[in-house]
Amino acid sequence: MVGCEHMALKVVLMTIKDRLRSGEKSVEVAGESIASGCREGDYDPGMVRCGELYCVEGIVTASIRTLLNVADNSGARKLMCIRVIGAASNQRYARIGDVIVAVIKDAVPQMPLERSEVIRAVIVRTCKEFKCEDGIIIRYDDNAAVIIDQKGNPKGTRVFGAIAEELRELNFTTIVSLAPEVL
Repeated sequence: MVGCEHMALKVVLMTIKDRLRSGEKSVEVAGESIASGCREGDYDPGMVRCGELYCVEGIVTASIRTLLNVADNSGARKLMCIRVIGAASNQRYARIGDVIVAVIKDAVPQMPLERSEVIRAVIVRTCKEFKCEDGIIIRYDDNAAVIIDQKGNPKGTRVFGAIAEELRELNFTTIVSLAPEVL
């Protein structure tokens, strides 16, 4: 994933969209396949299985309408991002540590959280690789979030899977303390 020129990217994206609308199941772009249904960006098949991909200054990120796994035991299984909460009122891209507004798409029966409930969550894992300050590049297998309340405390009592060290710097220390592994 190298930097991309926005003008050239728009031209490539228009042709990809046109070809996908014509009924092709996948489109080859620079040797990488774009699955039908995904819309934009230099697509890596392992990035986001559902949702949209955008290229922002050469970085492919998950966006609104992206499905996320839930990394805690609050009762929800899948979330769909509907809004990214940030300093900018029109922020559309979520990275690790960003708080999102999401809707529960799949939930465990007879738990406090139900399907189609609107909640807040913090992103703890993304498939997009990111570079730490010490030069290490980390990439996770899935996009995952932890459900939080209005104060930023997790609703669940356990967190599953590894999470990023950057959450400690963003004052999500409770989530970091519940996680089995911090990278």
